Order: sequence, then structure tokens, then C-alpha cells
Amino acid sequence: MKLLKRIILTLLFLFLLIMGTLLVIAFAYENEVKGYMIEQLNENLKTKVVVHSKDIKLSLLKSFPFASLDFKNVKMLESPISSDKKDKKGNKKFLKQDTLFSAAGISLQFNILDILRKNYVVKKIKAENGKVKLRMGADGSVNWDIWKGSGDTTSPSSGGSAFNLEKFQFDNIALFYLDNKNRNDISCSVRSGTISGEFTGKEYDLSIMGDLHVHHFNLDSVNYMDNKPVKMDLSLYVDNKKKLYQFSDALVYLSDLKVAVEGQYVDTKPSYVNVFLKGKDMDVQSVLSLLPEKYHKHISDYDSDGEFYCNAHINGKWNNMNSPEVKVDFGITKAEITQLSSGIVLKDVHVLGNYFSSSVSSKVFLDLKTFSASLANGTIAATIRIDNFSSPNIIASVNANLLLEDVRHLLKIDTIWNYPIESLAGNLKVNMEYNGRLNNSGKYKKSDFENMHLVGEMTLENTGMKIKSSALVFDSINGSFTLNNNSVTVNSFSGKTPKSDFYLKGILKDVLAYSFTDDADINVEATFESNNFDLNEFLVNQQESSKRDTVYKISFSPRVNFILNSDIGHLTFRKFEADNIRGTFQLRNQK
Repeated sequence: MKLLKRIILTLLFLFLLIMGTLLVIAFAYENEVKGYMIEQLNENLKTKVVVHSKDIKLSLLKSFPFASLDFKNVKMLESPISSDKKDKKGNKKFLKQDTLFSAAGISLQFNILDILRKNYVVKKIKAENGKVKLRMGADGSVNWDIWKGSGDTTSPSSGGSAFNLEKFQFDNIALFYLDNKNRNDISCSVRSGTISGEFTGKEYDLSIMGDLHVHHFNLDSVNYMDNKPVKMDLSLYVDNKKKLYQFSDALVYLSDLKVAVEGQYVDTKPSYVNVFLKGKDMDVQSVLSLLPEKYHKHISDYDSDGEFYCNAHINGKWNNMNSPEVKVDFGITKAEITQLSSGIVLKDVHVLGNYFSSSVSSKVFLDLKTFSASLANGTIAATIRIDNFSSPNIIASVNANLLLEDVRHLLKIDTIWNYPIESLAGNLKVNMEYNGRLNNSGKYKKSDFENMHLVGEMTLENTGMKIKSSALVFDSINGSFTLNNNSVTVNSFSGKTPKSDFYLKGILKDVLAYSFTDDADINVEATFESNNFDLNEFLVNQQESSKRDTVYKISFSPRVNFILNSDIGHLTFRKFEADNIRGTFQLRNQK
């Protein structure tokens, strides 16, 4: 027992002796270390560091076994960056100088023995509770160009101090990046992060680990990430002589998505990138959650579940004149998509596609080679390719057998030929191919439809349609249609209303151009047959007329022309009735 007591007392004495020695050394050398470090910073930095002397303390205990020179309430000014304006003499104007970096605390850590050797070599830097504002000027100048390039200040020399850094540590740092040249704006918070490596070596392994929260990630005015967590676990090989950064075992976590990174980046002029990205353990809902904010309104009515995979290859030169070639292969398997407003469920959704862009060949396209899904009472299969997003050319094919009511809800169709729709019934079969150019402005001309290619067939089976706020109901509608570019051939189209029946056969020329433009006429050549036709049913927008009304006016658009061979067994309009009406009705220029 006495022996144990002696051991404890001895250890306690040694501990107090060491602590006392460290305190004495810290007190004795604090001013010398402070002065030397400030001198080194001033010699190697282009910009001013603002910190009060009273806020600089030397500690040998806080980061033991390292000594640390701790700075409180530190500010560093940025390097000047240019604006996009010039003065009256045509000289470049600069933006108002701002703070590049500020922090509640920064710690420069070095070996305790360096104090006795008087050769201080900073190995680690730790920053906490700070803010970093990175900015790029209109001419490409950057505000973080703060380290003087002359001389070797990154390796120790005899009789002097140096920064031989091996580790950066960050805790609770707000990071902002504003690119005035390319209109990029990034804001994130670094909860914790470390960058480790033999930074002064010609070749070394670099480790980057970080836990971030991205507030926004705006590239060219599009926000690609909005309040999303990001984690990084990167391992790189760095060759300073070749300016090579090679990713060997790197993982990036974007929200719930895990992406593996392999490849290399060479920081030359122009720079060169050859990187492979591979998504791991992805699901459809997580991927959709990362779509830019402006697309959220298009998917807010949908819930999805299923597997998603994505592999990308980025390869080529990268500078102001060149962009690397991007190839992406992606797909969805075993997916289920539910439209929340209607409850319609797309099952067994399968998608296979790829994306390609190249500044060398000026080629950009998105190719969905396969899209297929099944509904409770239908199936759909399609392909679509989009070339040149600035003036898109679409090549698509669709083969579908669907309930019309499902189509109405999925496509959110409210009206058909100006009739407000309450409900649809029946079955739609479509088999068609399309090749044509879309107009991003939405304003089409007749020539746009003359240059497109559209062929296929469409069939309506046992269809019904109820008009809102009206007694008009279409029933027993069956039809067969052939699509031929801008025209539709009506092989047969028949149906009933409560008081009428009809049968139509013929051709509708330029029907698509008429529907989507203001400069195209529709030309109809058809045969119309009816056993009983009550015209009163179809004038759904008219006001009730007095019994004394004897004059009626029916007007047609000047863009509607038709030749209609008619055979009507009985016609009713107000008090007028007629039987066995046969003849040809023609209309051109409203006559």
C-alpha cells in the first residue's frame, strides 16, 4: 500500500513538474514565438491580417504534444479583384475590398521542441467558428491570391521558421463562393473537416474529409442544391511537379446518395480532367430530391420508389474556350411512381438512357432508349432523344394502351377543343413516331410543322366524355385515325350524345399547325352521317334565347375551311326540324 502511494505521489510530482515547466517555457518564449510567427506571416502574405496582440497566446497544454499559437478574432483582407466596369480613362476598376477570412479562433501548431531549437515549423492549422468569402472578378482574378510566390516558404530552413503543413482542421466554418465571371454562387457551412498530407513534398497522398451543409449551389442562375447535407471522404495522389491530382479511393455523399470518384485532374493551361463517377445504392426518390429547385413544381405531385443507377465519365481539356466531354449512362429498374392527386400508379417502371455533351463536336443530346411502365389497366412503352437543348430536335416513339381517364390525369388535360372536361372514359391505343424541332419560345409557325415527321395510328374504343356544367355527354365513341405529318386521316369516327348520333370519315389537313399557330388554316374534306342530329346540344356556351327569337348567327373562324358531304336523317335546331338532308356543305373565307 505504501509502495502504491509512493508511485502515485511520484507520478503526481512529475506531472506537476512537467506542467510547471511547460507553463514557464510558454511564459518565457511567448513574445518571441508571437513576434516570429507574425513576421513570417507578414513576409509571406500579400494582404493584411488584422488581430490584436492581446488576442495571441502561446499554449503548450491545449494541443499537447504540440505547442499552439492561438489567435482570437482574426481577420484577413482579400486580394483586389476587378469589376466589369472601367473608369473614364478606360482603366480597370476594382471591387471594394472585403474580408477574405475571419474566425473566432485559429491555432498554429508545432513541435514543442521547436521552441528550444528556435526553429518553428508549423505542422497543423486549426480554424473554428469562422467565415470564408471567395470571389472571382469579371476578368477571372481571384481574391484568394494572398500567398507570395517568391522564395520557398513551405519548408524549414536553418535558423528560421516555416510552414511545413501536414494538416488543416476546420470546425463550424461558413463558406461562400461568388463567381462574377460565370455567374456562379455557392453557400455552404463546413461543420467539420480535415485536409491531411505532406503538402511540402513533391509527391504525396492527400486525404480530405468533410461534413458540410449546402445552402445553395447556383450555377448560371440555376440552383442545383438547396439545403442538402454533403459528406466527403477523398483520397488523392498529388504530384506537384506535374500538377497532377489522382483520385483513387474517393466517396462523396450528396444527401442520401453515395458517389464513388476515380480518375485524375491536371492543373495545367488548359487544365485536363479524366474522372469517372459511379452512383452507389441509389433510389429514385433521393435522386429526384436533388433536381434543381425550378423543376420541383413539376414533380411535387409524384411519389416514387425504385432503384436508380448512374455512371458518368468526364474527359478532356477545360478552360474558357473548351469544356470536357461528358458521358452519362443511367437507368431506373423495379420502380413504382404514384401520382398523388389521382392515385394512379405506374408499376414496373424501367428506364434506360444516356447523356452526352462535347464542346469539340458541339454535340449535346439526351437519349432515353427505353421507357416502359404498366398501369392497373394499361401499358406504355416509349423512346425519346433530344438533340441540341438550345433549339431542341425531338425523335420519339410511343406505343401505348391506356384508359383515357388515366391519360387525362397524368397529362393534366382540362379541355378538349375548348370544351371543359369533367371526365373521360374508354380506351386509347397509340402507336406513333415523331421527328421534329421544338421552339423554346412556344411560338410556332406553319413552317415548323411542314418540316416535321409524324406517322402512326390512334384508336379510340368505347369512349365517353362528360362536359363540365353541361348536360352534354358523349358516349359510345369509337374511332380510328392515321397520323401523317401535319394531317390526320379519320378512317372512322362515331359516337352518340343523349339526342344525337354521328359518323365521320375524311381527312383533316394541317390540323396540327392550325391547333398550335396563328398563321395556318385547317382544311377538312369529310363525309358526315347522322340518323338524328340535335344542334341545340352542341351550343353549350349560348345564352338561353327567348321564344320570340327567330334570328340566329353562327360564325366560323376565317382559318377554317371544309367540304362536308352530309347525310342527316333528322335535324333539329330550336323550332326548326328537317328530314333527309343530303348535300355538300362548303366553307372558305367564312363564306
